[in-house]
Amino acid sequence: METFFFYLLKSSVLLAGFYLVYYFLLQKETFYRANRWFLWSGYLVSLVLPLITFVKKVFVEIPAISYAEGVQANPVSLESYTIDWKEIALVVYGIGLVFFGMRFIVNLLQLFKTIQKYCFQKVNKLLVADDAAIELPFSFFRYIFLNTHVFSGKEATFIFKHEQAHAKGYHSVDLLFANLHTVFFWFNPFAWWYKSKINQNLEYLADEAAIACDTDKTAYQQTLLKSLSLHANLALTHPFYQSSIKKRIVMINTHPSHDISRLKYMFVLPLIVLFFWFFQIKVIAQ
Repeated sequence: METFFFYLLKSSVLLAGFYLVYYFLLQKETFYRANRWFLWSGYLVSLVLPLITFVKKVFVEIPAISYAEGVQANPVSLESYTIDWKEIALVVYGIGLVFFGMRFIVNLLQLFKTIQKYCFQKVNKLLVADDAAIELPFSFFRYIFLNTHVFSGKEATFIFKHEQAHAKGYHSVDLLFANLHTVFFWFNPFAWWYKSKINQNLEYLADEAAIACDTDKTAYQQTLLKSLSLHANLALTHPFYQSSIKKRIVMINTHPSHDISRLKYMFVLPLIVLFFWFFQIKVIAQ
């Protein structure tokens, strides 16, 4: 049990380090694809590295020890009772795990139920549903939900390109994994902040793809602002409207970052080295 808690702690510390590097150094850069892989690396490193331990052997000379004869063990009092905080922590963790796990499953079932409700047409290997009942466009894997009654003409083209970028880039894999990670690390606030940054960066990627062949950025931004009057959609999906819409507009108008800024990704290496030095080097005396 103690080993499991130490694993959760170490993994949370590593993820927090990746989050801080991203927050202070990378989130304002326009390397969206590189940022996506950096954020994925944070998950993989934080989950795998705590399982790897380097053993350092130290040879010491054992001093002579004299044992007294007739030493009796002190009797253990059965009346004394101490609170087992480890068991309490395990119960609390289990309650949170069940709660957030059930919420994840309910959201997933609700999404599957929504998919079965609409009729789809195949467009560029994607399944597209266009229905007036769809209040806000969104996507999930290769399923795209549109409402050309609200968004038509160039607006519909922008939205389709945006959601197509999510579908073809398999962005739903990132979103599902991020949500599943928060189920097991629900106690770690950095896990929730990390998930929001992953979602935000995916929106930047889709925005970039939507206006890649169109110079009319103003029309696209007006489409984003129009979606403000609509409500958010299902969890675990990529709704066209996001609460970070202001940041998306700022990034659309941001000049591409210089290649020299890619050196910032190297700042995570000292973090990993320090982690191994303090946590993953086990000293054994022989």
